[in-house]
Order: sequence, then structure tokens, then C-alpha cells
Amino acid sequence: MALAVHVFREAGISKILGRSASSFTDLGDANIAETTADTGPSSLRNFPQFVQNTGAAREATSKVGHEDFVFCLSGGC
Repeated sequence: MALAVHVFREAGISKILGRSASSFTDLGDANIAETTADTGPSSLRNFPQFVQNTGAAREATSKVGHEDFVFCLSGGC
């Protein structure tokens, strides 16, 4: 899963999506922190990373107009 974004980019996902839309902008990769080890209690793993990454995704998608379609692709679970 972690390589999914790279593999889709190598396969030309932006080009394919661009052909199907009247207007398409690839904003690139969001600055998502990699989780290298589980932290926190078993009932709430990696919550600080989740919050940080949700903020990064929100910031990246805030560059898109409110009537535009947002497509996010992630390889992390």
C-alpha cells in the first residue's frame, strides 16, 4: 500500500484523469508524515499523526475551489 501513490504516478494517473476532465490540476503530493512505529493505546493508535496528516490534507485541498472535484490518493493505512 505504501507504494500505491508512486506506482499510480508512474503509470500516469494525472494524464489519465486530465483527459477525462474539462479542467484538471494536479497539486502534487501533500506533506503527509510517515508513521514508523505505533504509538498510543491499542484503542487509539497514532492519533497525533492522524491529526497532523488530516491537517496536511486539509491544507492541500484548500487550494481547490469549492465547486471543484477533489481526488485524493493515499497509500498509507
